[in-house]
Amino acid sequence: MGIYGYYEWRILAIAGSVCSPGDTIVEVGANVGTETLGFSDILGDSGVVHAFEPLPTNFAALKLTLELNNITNVILYPLVVGSEEKKLLFSVPADEQSSGSGHIVLNQPLKINRDQIEVNCTQLDSLLQEIQDVKLMAIDAEGSEVMILQGASELIQRDKPAIILEASQKLLARFDFSLSDLASYLTQNKYMIFRINRLGLKKNDKEIAGSKSNWLCLHESKSGQLDNIKRYIRSCGLAPRIFGLNPLEKI
Repeated sequence: MGIYGYYEWRILAIAGSVCSPGDTIVEVGANVGTETLGFSDILGDSGVVHAFEPLPTNFAALKLTLELNNITNVILYPLVVGSEEKKLLFSVPADEQSSGSGHIVLNQPLKINRDQIEVNCTQLDSLLQEIQDVKLMAIDAEGSEVMILQGASELIQRDKPAIILEASQKLLARFDFSLSDLASYLTQNKYMIFRINRLGLKKNDKEIAGSKSNWLCLHESKSGQLDNIKRYIRSCGLAPRIFGLNPLEKI
């Protein structure tokens, strides 16, 4: 935990509120699995987590963690996720402390060096048969969120999953996108956007448009889940860490 940091409990709180045993979660940018293990517990043996992590060192650490904990409901993919099927360059983080800062590199020739590796990129829509009935997509992709969503348009239209993602103007600009582009794609697909706060959610508006934050994106047809999600976040954040009182104690 000293190397990789504390897991984001709000993401698990939202997952616990929208998912049940037997459901499916897609995790893009699984890193070393700090949320993957929680997703696995939430879904139980009858559910499945489809976890994508392209950086070999992170992938190996995640694979070992799953093996040590005898977890069998997580399917791992050593792939980048994007808008098309192709080979790409991936920028390797400088050290373990920044293991989650790796990102794809566009508009450069495929020339491998110590700071970049070649990776395979896939679209989530190419895996529609393998990935069914998705209740949640959790995306941490250092700026490539728009491309990931573009490559998952059929999955999104089919399943209308809740979507959690990092929204950063600086990171999106790497790929010539903006927060407005990200928000526009989601709203065009009938998603409501909320900023995940310390103990709840805030509706997306001009006040937060330029800030870096985690977003919860909920399809309009799932608006009935909103109050329960808010209650779950508050319960997880305020209740003592005692089994039976705090929902996270079950994860």
